[in-house]
Formats: sequence, C-alpha cells, structure tokens
Amino acid sequence: MLLGLSVENWLSFKDKTEFSMIATREQQHGDRLFELNHYKNRVLPIAAIYGANASGKTNFIKIMSTARNFILNGSRPEEVLPVYPYLLDDDCVKKPSRFSVGILIDDTIYEYAFVVDRKQVIEEKLSEVQPKKEKILFHRKLNEIFFADEIKDQEFLQFIFKGTRKNQLFLTSSVFQNAEHFKKIFDWFDNIEIITPNATFQLFEKFFDETSSLYNDINNYFKSCDIGIDRIECEEIPFSSLPIDSRSQLANIPEGKTFRVQVGHERILVTKKNGNIISKRMISIHTNNRGQNVKFNLTDESDGTLRAIDLFPAFSELCTDSSKIYIVDEIDRSLHPLLVKHLIEMYLDSCNKSKKGQLIFTTHDTNLISQKIFRRDEIWVIDRNKFKSSEFISFSDFENIRKDKDIRKSYMDGRFGGIPTLMGN
Repeated sequence: MLLGLSVENWLSFKDKTEFSMIATREQQHGDRLFELNHYKNRVLPIAAIYGANASGKTNFIKIMSTARNFILNGSRPEEVLPVYPYLLDDDCVKKPSRFSVGILIDDTIYEYAFVVDRKQVIEEKLSEVQPKKEKILFHRKLNEIFFADEIKDQEFLQFIFKGTRKNQLFLTSSVFQNAEHFKKIFDWFDNIEIITPNATFQLFEKFFDETSSLYNDINNYFKSCDIGIDRIECEEIPFSSLPIDSRSQLANIPEGKTFRVQVGHERILVTKKNGNIISKRMISIHTNNRGQNVKFNLTDESDGTLRAIDLFPAFSELCTDSSKIYIVDEIDRSLHPLLVKHLIEMYLDSCNKSKKGQLIFTTHDTNLISQKIFRRDEIWVIDRNKFKSSEFISFSDFENIRKDKDIRKSYMDGRFGGIPTLMGN
C-alpha cells in the first residue's frame, strides 16, 4: 500500500510538499480503512485529487510515472535522467529534485527516497520504519554506500554498487544483478498501475479469455452500466491486415508467446502456435431490433465507451482482493458523472479493514465532493501558491467542518483552494 509521498523541485512542485494516505482520527466511513495495528494507524483505500487547470494534478501523475519507470527500467549509459526541476526560480534550476515514498509491504513500513539531477543520483536511502524508531537499510551518497549491520552478503552488494553507474539507482542495479535483498521494494513499484486519459488497459488480452473471471465481470459491468454494448468478444483476423511496421516487428515472435498491438483504437493480440502466427482483435457486440447480435469495430465506438473499456478492468480488479494500486488521471474523461460515481461507490463497497488495494485519481467532477461518499482526509486539492508553485492540501486540514456540511459548495466557493481565478471584463 502507498502510505504517502513527498516531492520537491520537480515540475511545478518547488518546495517540499507531502501527500498522505494515512487516515486522520476522523471516524466517518471507518469500516473501510485498512487496519495497521502494529503501528496504530489506519490506511485510506482511496484519494480524490482536485485542482484548477494547470494546478499540477497531471504533474503529480507524471512524477509517479517517472519515478516508477526510473526504478523498474533503469537508465542507459550517459542517459540524461528524466527529472525536470522547477523552472520559475533560477536557483531551483541548478538544484536536484527530491522524491520520497512511504510504502507498506506485508506488515512493515518502508521509506524509499532518492535525490537526483539530470546527470546522476546524488543520494538514495532505504529505511525500515519501526513503531518507535527508523532503521536505515542502506544509504548511498554519490560514490559511497553504507548498509545496516544485519544486511547479509555486503561484499557482494558493494561489488554491485561499484558497477552501478552514477545515473542508475542502486535499488534497480541490485535487482538487475539478481540480488534478492531489496527486491520486494522493487516489486512494490511494479504493483502500481497508472492510467492516463489516452492510455489503454495494458492487459487487455484478458478480454480474449472467455474462461477468465475478468471476461465475465467486465461483460456484466457493460450490461449493468448501460453504455450501449452487450459484451466484448474477439475474432481472428489475417496477420497480413496489420500495418507493415507491426508485421515486421512480430514476424519472428517465439513459439507460444503473445504480444499486444494497438492500431488506432483497435486492440489486437498476436501469438504463435504450432509455427503459425494468429492475430485476433477485440470487437463489441450490440443487439439489433430483431434481437440479433451485430459486430462493431472499436473504431465505431464512442470515446466514452472506449474509456469504460479501459477503466472497467481496473475496477474489477480493485473490487477483488487485489493489492494493486491504481492511479488514474482524469477519471471522469468522457464518462457520465453518474457512471463515475457508480464505479467509485462499487469499489468503496468492496473495501474493508483487511483489503490492501488502493485507488488514487484526479478529477474535475465536483459531484463527487460529498461526505456521503468520501471522508475529508480522502479529498485533496493541488493548488498553486502565491509563488506559482504546486502544493497538496487535504480537506482534513481545515477545522470545524461538520459531518453534514455541504463541502462541495465550500469548494466551489473557494474555501479549499484549487479553483480557477476568473477575471471579469
């Protein structure tokens, strides 16, 4: 689970600002919070992030995506690192960017942090946070690294560190060199799924397996949500119908391997079986006035239907016992507000004190701002301060808000920030 993060001097975030998924003492909707008894804390299953255009909401998503990719994929030799300092202050342009994240793995809290500029990793630290103290597992500063005494095989780890390039994280390098010491931290970042407004569901091959529970769940969602289609199916298409660049890349795929291809709005799977290349595409099924099935290409579907196809699998997984963390930018893009509200309430109904999945999303949909849906600590605003720097603000930071208060009206009136300042003629 994500417990919190802080960021400094990255994109529109100048000064250190923090976002937390640790619950406050508020009692409302307490039955859906994960109980972290050992630390006497509770963890939120959801966070809704609001803000005016250009406030920094998408930059928050970009930072999470960049940090995740940097950790999981590493960097090439001499590659310029994908960090972008705050540009509206000349001093910040010369300073490094800082990123820190608190995470829960099994029943233990860890904090992982790094300081980087575009050329190198300046500092990197992994700590185990215990109820009464913090234990540093490793701490890297430029060309030196130190390990906790109980860490085994330190000579091997020092050898790995000597081979770690200055523009590579040691966490990444150690996993790439088959060291298991910190792999669970690495794997945690692989458990994050980030969905941007124009992204497609990355595991859409699950739609093609009629025996999977996801296949049935998704098609049931389509029927219950009235988005115009009855179900999703797949049909085989000639491999020769794919664009030439896709065919050239996939002509020599290994036996038994399956690859995803997207051509426009089309979702296509290509696999090799018994030496033959088989291509299948996803199609939607509608019912005509005679009750007969009619096939539609996805290119014929509306933007809202396509967005639903990309989001429904995430909610299907979240509503199970999955421990995945989904971060969705503009969750309301092309979707009716009632459908978004239905999906969120469906997920929240599945949450309980032992469930570890989480949903974090940005939105402009003010219809969701209700204490009947969210706790105050589950609603956040990203706003620009007087220096034009982005910062996180939680609704729970504001005192004396009654449980029956119309917080949507307060938000629209500007009490919580995060709304545009409009100038009259």
